Amino acid sequence: MNAATRWLRWALGLLAAMCLIDIATCTIGVGLANARPVREAGALVMMMLGTYLLLGLAATALFWRRGRAQDAGIRTVGTIAFLIAQGLLFAFMSLATLLGTHR
Repeated sequence: MNAATRWLRWALGLLAAMCLIDIATCTIGVGLANARPVREAGALVMMMLGTYLLLGLAATALFWRRGRAQDAGIRTVGTIAFLIAQGLLFAFMSLATLLGTHR
């Protein structure tokens, strides 16, 4: 297996880890938000959305940095694909959070 394949397989693992972290954040955060008054719940939901965004950006930066030894073409294409996946994950988790808060 060459270095580019290992890097892309590592990316899939990182994306899977991000999914698990985001799902755990959503589960815990929605439970806490539903148990609070509307004003506090709104602040908590906004913090959760910010957390999803920051985690996605941190994962993308880690992905880009880890692939610095790769060819520029595969690194760029891989990072674009990773950003699209992170954007879809962010959109799904944001929707799940907003629908789960019953507000």
